[in-house]
Order: sequence, then structure tokens, then C-alpha cells
Amino acid sequence: MELYNDLTKNTDLYLKTLAMDIKRQQGIYYTDLELTDIIMEKVLEKISAEEINEVNFLEPCVGSGNFVISYIKNAALKFKLTSNEIRKLIKNIYVCDSDKSAIDLFIRNLKYFIKKEYQIDLTNDNLPNIGGSLIYNLQLREDNYIGIDKYFGDIKFDVIVTNPPYKGLRAERRHYKTDDEYFNGRNYYNKVKEKSKHLHPLSGALNANIYRYFVEEIYTKYSKPDSIISILVPSSILTDKSCYDLRNKIIDFNITDIIQIPENNKYIDASQAMTNIITDRNHINSSVSIEKLNNGRIENYLVPKKNIVDEAHNNSILIMSNEDYELLNKLKSIPKVKDHKFIVNMRGELDITNNKDAITSKKTEYPLIRGRDIDRYCEVKYEKIKDYATREFVNNSSKQRYVIKNRLACQQIVNMNKKTRIGFTLIKENTVLANSCNFIFIEDNDYGIDEYYALAILNSKYCDWYFKIFSSNNHVNNYEIDLLPFPIGNSVQIQEVSSLAKEQVLEYSNLRDNQINKIVTEIIDNFFGVENKINLNSTQIDELANKGLKEKNKILSTKGILNDKQYTLSELDLEIIKSVPQGGNWKNIPDKTIEKSKRLMKIRETGGRTTLYGRIDYTNPSYTITTYFNRPGNGCYIHPTQDRVLTTREGARIQCFPDDYYFYGNQRDILNQIGNAVPPLMGYLIAKKIKENLNVKKSLDLFSGAGGLLYGFKMAGVEHVLANDIDRSACVTLKINNPEVNVLCDDVTNDYTKEIIIDTAIKNNVDIICGGPPCQGFSLAGFRKSDDPRNKLVLDFADIIKSVEPKVFVFENVVGLLSYNKGETFNEIKKMFLTLGYKLHAETLDFSDYGVPQRRRRVIIIGVRNNINIEPSKLFPDKITKNKKISVMETIGDLDININSSNMNSKFISLMKNKISYDHYIDSIKENCENEIGEQLSIF
Repeated sequence: MELYNDLTKNTDLYLKTLAMDIKRQQGIYYTDLELTDIIMEKVLEKISAEEINEVNFLEPCVGSGNFVISYIKNAALKFKLTSNEIRKLIKNIYVCDSDKSAIDLFIRNLKYFIKKEYQIDLTNDNLPNIGGSLIYNLQLREDNYIGIDKYFGDIKFDVIVTNPPYKGLRAERRHYKTDDEYFNGRNYYNKVKEKSKHLHPLSGALNANIYRYFVEEIYTKYSKPDSIISILVPSSILTDKSCYDLRNKIIDFNITDIIQIPENNKYIDASQAMTNIITDRNHINSSVSIEKLNNGRIENYLVPKKNIVDEAHNNSILIMSNEDYELLNKLKSIPKVKDHKFIVNMRGELDITNNKDAITSKKTEYPLIRGRDIDRYCEVKYEKIKDYATREFVNNSSKQRYVIKNRLACQQIVNMNKKTRIGFTLIKENTVLANSCNFIFIEDNDYGIDEYYALAILNSKYCDWYFKIFSSNNHVNNYEIDLLPFPIGNSVQIQEVSSLAKEQVLEYSNLRDNQINKIVTEIIDNFFGVENKINLNSTQIDELANKGLKEKNKILSTKGILNDKQYTLSELDLEIIKSVPQGGNWKNIPDKTIEKSKRLMKIRETGGRTTLYGRIDYTNPSYTITTYFNRPGNGCYIHPTQDRVLTTREGARIQCFPDDYYFYGNQRDILNQIGNAVPPLMGYLIAKKIKENLNVKKSLDLFSGAGGLLYGFKMAGVEHVLANDIDRSACVTLKINNPEVNVLCDDVTNDYTKEIIIDTAIKNNVDIICGGPPCQGFSLAGFRKSDDPRNKLVLDFADIIKSVEPKVFVFENVVGLLSYNKGETFNEIKKMFLTLGYKLHAETLDFSDYGVPQRRRRVIIIGVRNNINIEPSKLFPDKITKNKKISVMETIGDLDININSSNMNSKFISLMKNKISYDHYIDSIKENCENEIGEQLSIF
């Protein structure tokens, strides 16, 4: 576009006036308009036409204004803005920059663009809101902190987009003309860093950089909890350990889009790789959109959200293909170096600087090896070693026992661009290693693993690939080696690999390298034997889920409502329900109609429950949704204003399933899935409370059904290692809506199935187990009788808990559990869990007290392992709607054709439409009331 070319020329002319040292000192790197357009299109996807003219937009490092120009251009195009709307849009824009000349350039560019594109003359009165330096004025070397309120008062912004300046706060002598200038610069940066220890605690003192301060300010001071934020920053932020706290803050705001820009690209004048991260808490997403830009070529794909963040590696944000994620997930599940007690992983013993007196050119029995002397597999050329360590140093070294034996060593610093970053070699006994080396020592072990097997594993393509994913600098640190996968083969494989590695040390060959990698691949695949069984079992489930997903997408493409099933009623049923008013029941049915139904006559004779043939009251919560809500006579299921029962989607809404949750199967299957489910909102509240008090990350979900409890736990940040149920259609529903979860559709009473579940849970370090096994017929004394198969289900649940030993378990069941067998069933279940070594607490919860629009009472038991210092009563969620319940109108009112829902402001409906997060919903309805404990059941 010619207009863009003119703007780019203006910017280039200005940049040419800046000396290189000025650009470097201020961290100035402007963003190309082609890239700002790509970013702004994604940002504007998250803003509606109704919102655009009310949005406060901030660019805190405006420079020449390319982000602002792209924002105006793309907003005007997308929403077809009028001239007056464009003027209003501009008045809602706020910008800052420390460079007054850049601000002048921005104003000139903006006026020129608006005039040429929209024929609007911008005067100084209708320009954006303009401020100056933020945080610190590096240009004037001022160390006084500058907050954004200095220019705009106490305001938070709806949309924030920027490419903050990249300037390391470290003075390098080569960048200064004189020593005085260098010392002044160093002192200035030290003052800034000292002040920012308190002002910017998330940014960290290590590798301090002004861009990190800007990112922290954006997420903690400039933004609202639900702001849309886009930051273009160095890619090192994704994995750098020193960015851990800052990265967590970004993750907390919900990453929706990532754009990767390689080093030396055409979009930005910087030699390093850059990444644009977009966050939006209002956008509930199961996948993250990834785009890779490579000088005009764009590669894009979706990645499951759970794959993006790697908790084991400091919450690194990982960007790779789905195939690579599959391999990564395999390797992540394999035991790591640190998991094997027989592996010692340390830094070289001799510090070149601090122990320089221990280094001698006189030959001793202890040659000194530096990192530069080490190459993958290659024997060290001892004849070329010129330095030695003194005997005194070795005798006094805390690592003497390793010095006198064979060990493995690698370089401690390896350039990031080197093809192979991890390269170990064998170090002979009586060799001293400098601190530019790391070493591995293999203790005696039961596996028969020696240093040669370890050498082959550590030099395998898998360890090198795994390391490079998480490395953000040239260092090879011991904590990174600790996290390398170290699979253990069978005795034959161990011997074969060890022999090949020994030959490789004597004479290196690529062929032998390939042989070793092939066996290591077999070892990894064998390790995943159990997982492969799951995959074979899940093939049919996956195929059906893909079929269901196509059905779901077809409905969504026509803007239809998922599972919008209306149930056919008989003429008599229609006559019956027409006589029932809102909030009424069978007692409102006239005698002449009752006498047409034997069932109604029986109810009238015996005095049935007041919920039978009930019509829902819009002003109150619903009664319990069961598996028969398609029948008017089985409960309170008649629509408030229409002469019909609830549709499938209305029943799912009342059960708190979001509108994009698709149910698979025939009519009876789907009714069972919805009626038997734990509302996802309850799952979320329970999981969130547990996570606040216990460090739990991975769950095993048993008797999963359609996945209500699982989905709630997932939204609270719990990863599900495996879900199990015997109902095939329920498993398909769960898989469609939770594609990242491994689903095992099989009978848990089978020993084979139970073995798979236990093995999977143990290998994946499951720390919480959830489930609600049927247990009406349970009796410890009667278990050996085979007349009631339900007896065994609760024992299988207990067997799995006993074998896996999770930190905590959650057990859900119907209230009737308390009265079965005069309470003996419940007492025996308690005894069984206590015997397993768990503290217990049970409550009967009315879900309507917890933001669920339904009077649904269920027994919840939470067990905590005895060696964990917390009482299970502390893990129950707080009531949030004890006095003011969520009504049916607030739940399904927008689906009623008789109601004008355009002005309806229901947070619950917004939650169901995925317009707000669970936390947003909970915060909006939470009452300032005492969190009273519900009906408690004595456990002891």
C-alpha cells in the first residue's frame, strides 16, 4: 500500500538521524506496519462492534505510531466506522514515549494517514491522549520512577499493545568513549536496578532489562483484570529461568495467540528472534493459535492449551508442531536424571578464578581438563593438556571421591547455534575438571547400568533435542541436566547399548550413533507399553469423537444451538402440563384430567412429591435435573412459559455445561450423561479450593461420565492423566470436549483395566483421584457375594487409591448414600478409606449455594493422606450464593422465544457462552456473607 510506504519512509528518515549508540542506549527497535497489521487483526478479533467505541487503547512505547495506525485502520475496516466514530476511536487512544522527537513523528504520521485514508483533518484538539517517559527516562539518565498516572490519572486500559524498548541495564565498556562515561553509566544502571527490586519484583534482578519492567507494569498497573494485551518481546521470555515470575503473570492472563518472528527478519530491526503474545481472560480457549512468520511465509496451526506451558521447566512456554508435542509428552513422562539416585550430577570441582593457585604447569598425576577439551564421545587428548591440579587441591576437594574414578563430562558453555548442544565424553580416573565442565558419576546400582550406558543415553538425539527446547542461553546448567530424560532398558538392551558406547569412544562412527539411537527409541517405546495399550483401546473412541466433532462444527457453522432437542409429548401429557402454572405441580391438575391417568390417580391417592409434574419457576433455581427430565411426570421439568419440557440444551445449561459442550449418543445416552453429571462449576470450585491449599497438578478421573467434574477441574488448572468410564457414548462426549485427555473406555472391575489405570497414574505422578462409584449394595462383609456387581465398584475405587497413594481424593455420591442400609453402608465406606491412611471430611452440599442454578444436593467426601498437614474440611469450597440464588431466568431466559433477551444482563449466561471466565463469574455473584459450613457428617 502506497500510503504505508510513505509512512515507512518518514520513519526511516527519522531513524537515520539517530546515532547507533543512541538507539542502543534507549533500546529503540521499531515495528514494520505489515507486522502491526497482522497483530492488530488478531487483537480486534476479540472486540465486538458494540465495544469498539468504548475501548480505551494504550500504546505505552508508541515510537512512530505503527501500532496505533494499524489499530485505527483495521478497526475502521472491520466495523465500518463512520468519520465521527473514527474521531471518537482516536480520542480513546492513549500513547507515551520518552523520545519527544518520536512523538512529533507519530503526530505527523497519524495526521497524514487519517487525512489520506479518511479525508479527516486532525487538529491538536482531537489527537490521541499523549504522555511522555514511563518508568525511567533512560534518555536523560533519570532514576526517578514515572508512573502512567502522571499523564492520565487513575485509569486502566481495555486494550494494550506495544513493542517495548529492549535495553539491558548493564554498562559495557565498549559502548562508551571514555572511562568516566562508562562508570557514570554503570552507576546509573545500578541505581535503577536497585530501585526496581521493589518496584518490579516479577522482573528479577538477573539480566535486568527495561522491556521486562514494561511488561510487568502493563500486567500489574496499566491493565484491568480482563484487558486484551499484546506484547512484542524477545523470544527468550518464553523459556528463560529468570523470567519465571513474569511469565507466570502472562500465563495468568490467558494466552490466546502467539506469533513467532525469527531473528534477522524483515518485520523488525533487531537481530534476535521475537515473539508476540496476546492474552485475554474473556476468551475461554482450549487451544492457542500459533503463527510463524518467515519473511513473507506464514505457517499457522492450533496447539492444545495444556501443551503450551511446561510446569517442570519453570513454566516455560513451548512453541512447536503437534508432532513434536507428542514426542515431548513422551519424554516428559520418562524418569529424569534427578529421579535416579545412582546418578550424581555436578559442576567441575576446580574454579579457574578462585582456585588459580591450585593450577600448575608442572606435570602431576592430575591433568586439568577444561570445557574446550571436551567433545562428544571423543577421548580427551591428554598428551596436549598443559595444565595440572596440585595434589593438595585434590586431597582437600569435597569431590575427591569422583576425581579418582571414571566419570562423564560435558562443556558448561555451548553456543546456542551449535547443532549439538549436549555432548558427553568419558573422563578417566584421576582427572580434575574445571568449572567450565559438568560431570556425571554413576554409582553402583541394581540395573547394571555403567558409565557407558549413561554416556549413550545422554548423547542420544532425544536428550539433545529435549535440552534445546528449554535452553534460553549458551549455558548448560546442572539443573537442566537434572531434567534430561533417562530411560532404563531391560538387561539385554542395557548391555547392548553399553557395548556400542564403549566402541564409540574408541572409534566414532555415524552408523554406530544411529544404532544407539535406534535402541534408545525401542527403550522409550517399551516404557510406553501401558500408554500404547490405552491408545489401542482409545482408537475407536477417537474415531467416534472425530465424527461427533464434525457434527458439532456443522451445527456451529449454521449458528445453530448444540443439542437443541425438543422432546415429543403425548396428547395427555400436553393436557396435563397446560393446567400447571409456573411454580405449580400435580396438585394444580384438575380432577377430570387426573382421572385420565392411572399414575396421577395413584399420586393423588398416596400424596406424591410436590416436584412431580412441576413447572419450573423462572424466579428461582431449578429442582434437580435427573436422567428423566424429558418426562413431565418425573420431576419439575416443565418449561416456565412454554407447554413442553426442557430441551437437552436447557437441561445442560442448568447443569452448568457451557453452550459449546457437545453431547454424543442417542436420546437415552444424552439424558443419562446430563442427568448423572457433576456440574462443571462445582468441579471448578472444589478444584480451586484444593489447589489453593495443596500443590496438586495431575488428576485421575474415574466413573467420568460426560466429564462434568473433569471439565471443572480442568478449568481450574488441573491436568488429567486419564479418564475412565464404561459408557462408550459418555466417553466419546468427554473426548469431543476434552480432546487432550486420554480416555480409557473399559470396565474398571477387570484386573487388566485396573492395572492400566494404576500404572498410568503412578508413572504420571497423579496426586488427586476423583470419582463417584455407585455403592448402594456395598458391604465389606457381603462383598464376596457376587449377587450385586455394584459392591465391587467402590472397592475398585479404593484399590486404585491404595496403589496410587494420591495426596487427596474426591468422592461424590447421591444423598441417599447416607440412609442406605440404615447408614451402615456409609459407615463402612468411611472405615475403608480411614484404613487406607486418609483423613476424611464429608458434607452434604446444596449446589444452589455455589452459583449453580439448581437445588441439587450431593454428598462430597474429601480424603487427605495422613502425612499431609492439612485438614480435609479446609478443602471444601465457600458458599457464594447462600442467600441470593441463581434463577432459571438467569440461566435459560435468552433461549425463550417469548422473552426479549437483548437487555438481559446475566453473568451465568455469559459464562455459558464463554464470554467470561469462571473467576469473573464467581467474583460477580459472590456475597459478603459468612461462609457457614453446610450440613456436616461426623466421620470419626
